Parts: sequence; structure tokens; C-alpha cells
Amino acid sequence: HRRDTVLPGQQGVSVILGRAAAYGGPFGALQSVPLGAQIIVTTGQGRQVFTSTGIRYAGENTPPPVQSGQSRLTLVSARGLPYMPSGVVSLDADLTTAAQPSGARATSYAALPDAARPMGVDTSTLWALVFALQLLIAAELALLWVLPRVGWRKAWVAFTPVFVLGGLWASVQLTLLLPNLL
Repeated sequence: HRRDTVLPGQQGVSVILGRAAAYGGPFGALQSVPLGAQIIVTTGQGRQVFTSTGIRYAGENTPPPVQSGQSRLTLVSARGLPYMPSGVVSLDADLTTAAQPSGARATSYAALPDAARPMGVDTSTLWALVFALQLLIAAELALLWVLPRVGWRKAWVAFTPVFVLGGLWASVQLTLLLPNLL
């Protein structure tokens, strides 16, 4: 949920960003949602039913602003091949049930960090990737030093957990560097 918008079902426009491929790709088939399809959202204010009104691609005109007392849901994801995005796709849906009252705005779009915008990347944990790669390099150098002294069987037993841990740590950090819509 983009934090500068209202919650789904509240009066106004709610924007939800979803991944197209990574972490199960919940928005992977966003482009194939037919016009008029029902989208059901359950929040703390109850169950809201939206009806899809159209698909938009980056650069296309946005729908007209919602009228007072109405609600719109915009689902945003990446388009293109998995892990190779060619742009952004948005699905707009209008609320068919009664709109809920919205709370006070806590932030604005201009105040959002770049990582919270479509295709944004959070590099705040880049330091952890550097340390994970350093761990793998140090483990490899230690293995090369230990291997002629103890033999490959003992070295394999001792270093396999270190390489598995370092590899998992590095892969998690690389995944965190993917754009937020993949």
C-alpha cells in the first residue's frame, strides 16, 4: 500500500504496488484481468467490492479524479518478462459498495522516498551484501589454506555450512536490491 494514499475502500484513491514475478508474483497476471471483474478487498473497516474499469500503462492518462464520497483502487505492477520489466502497468477499479470515511493524510507523494515509488530500489542494506561477499571470499581463502593440511573430506565437513550460510545471506541481500514491482 502506497502510504500517501487512503486505505482501500475509503473515500479517495488507494494505490497498491505488487510484485509481478518475485515472491510468488501476486500481481503477475494483472494485465489479463478482464474489464468488469470483481476485486474483493477486506480491511479493518470491512469487505469492499471493486469492479475493474481498465488497464493503463506508464505514460497514459490517469482516469478522472473520484467524486466526493467515491473510492477507486489502483493496482500497480511491472510489465514485461519475469525479472526483466519493460515498464509499469496499472489496473483501475471503482468501488461498488459504500465508501468508508478516510482518516487524515500522513504524507504526500512528494514526500515518498524513491524506494516507495513504482520500480523503486532500496539500497539501504547494500552494506550487508558487501559483508556477505567478504565472508564468502574469506571462507574461500581459509579453505584454500586448510585443504592441503587436513584433506578434502574434513575441509568439506567444516566449510560447507559456512558457504551455505554465506550464499544464503548474499542471495537474500541481492533479492532486496530488486525493484519493488518485480
